Amino acid sequence: MKLAIVCPIGRLDRYGYQHVAKACMASHRNVGRGFFYPSTTRANEADPERGIISDERTWFDLDANGNERFDIMQLERAANLGYRLARDAGFDAAIGLHVNNLTMPAAADWLYFEAGRIVDIRQPWAWTYRRDQLAGLSFGCTVRRPRIINLHADPLPEVGPDALTIGGEVVARMERGDWPEMDRLAIWDIQLEMTQTDLADKLNFQRCYSDLVPKRKAVFAWGYWRDYYAAKFRQKRRIEIAPPFPERADFVSAEIAGLL
Repeated sequence: MKLAIVCPIGRLDRYGYQHVAKACMASHRNVGRGFFYPSTTRANEADPERGIISDERTWFDLDANGNERFDIMQLERAANLGYRLARDAGFDAAIGLHVNNLTMPAAADWLYFEAGRIVDIRQPWAWTYRRDQLAGLSFGCTVRRPRIINLHADPLPEVGPDALTIGGEVVARMERGDWPEMDRLAIWDIQLEMTQTDLADKLNFQRCYSDLVPKRKAVFAWGYWRDYYAAKFRQKRRIEIAPPFPERADFVSAEIAGLL
């Protein structure tokens, strides 16, 4: 079975990704043999050897001042382009990841097995599972997303914001829960290993996801996000697994961990 990784990328030199993207993207090679990295930013040049796709099909639009404007739907369109390109290149299945997702060998083996399983039984999709690092703390698997795609499925499933559609109908959404049996097989999500300046830069560019959650203010306010992340991580289950990135006192993760 030929397994691909599809992972949209933006700026790798800012927004906190400069601290984790290189290691996370290297870990993707534990999983797949083909790599499709559609770039939403013009800052990344197309690089076929590294799998970077960067052209008018993948880029964010420019605003009146010539600056790239974040658009969650364009990010998903870029991801769906990646799945189609993987299919057209002869891959059997693809795993959808983010640039701050790290895959350890045990998770990579399970993802390969699960992708092969759905291809064998002609199932169009399956779940990926996710756990978190926060500074020196590790948390159990509390999120799953429909991001293992059978590239032989017809019609090909398409990803949307935390959802999966087939033929235009939503067939699955991201779920929050508790899957302790998947703790050692889950992908690491490296959310907050960044400085407060990085976080403000990222969320201001994304308009704090106010397009998806209109009640949020579009401009970063540290007090709101500090309380948001503290409440979010208090609901997660801690586990005794060493986190993959070293703890740094100047990162947001360290401050949030101190509030738990």
